[in-house]
Amino acid sequence: MLFRSLTLLCAIAAASLGWLSAALAVDEIALARVSTLPDYDSFRLLKESPPERAMSIRADRAILTACDDALGGRLGSVLPSEALTEVASKCTDIGRQISQAAPTWAFPAFVSAVSAYHLGDRETAFADLRQSRRFGPYESWLAERRVGFALQLLEEAPDFAREALNADIAALLESRLGRIYVASIYVRSPDVRPLILAQLESLEPDLKREFLFRARQAANPLDMRNE
Repeated sequence: MLFRSLTLLCAIAAASLGWLSAALAVDEIALARVSTLPDYDSFRLLKESPPERAMSIRADRAILTACDDALGGRLGSVLPSEALTEVASKCTDIGRQISQAAPTWAFPAFVSAVSAYHLGDRETAFADLRQSRRFGPYESWLAERRVGFALQLLEEAPDFAREALNADIAALLESRLGRIYVASIYVRSPDVRPLILAQLESLEPDLKREFLFRARQAANPLDMRNE
């Protein structure tokens, strides 16, 4: 009798674990799909039926990417303000939940910063952007996202924007891909050129020459093909 009871308990436990694993897998597949959608589809999904966060880094990254695409991409600049505010509010909640579970992860702090900015909460946006830089100073892809965001703040909050740009541009100049990105900023954002030139002073001469080549390449991509 005892053996049968133990066997039954084991079977129930196995079935429960199997159901839980299947449910989590479905959630993760749904969340991972979010980041593969075009910007508008990500925006529409977040606005109409934002998925609940699952229990994995991959799934959390997928939904954070969807928020970043919807709020920080080209779509965010053309959407009606009411719709953008609604998505920003939901992405703020998502960013906070993920940050509570992973307090030293820089990506949710960045998403929270962009969301807070769209909600008009500048103080929180600035604090969260600093937090993102603190926890991910050398994640190049995220430093590029922060630079793009800080460029939007130059007119409204020039002192903060320059502080943010100085820190992330200095980090980006330490890698080849980062120098390529900063060179593109140098070409298309004249207001930031003095700041970039100041950062170049700390580079080795050969890296300075490489940067100037990248800048010429970004300014005249067709002319540089034959060099």
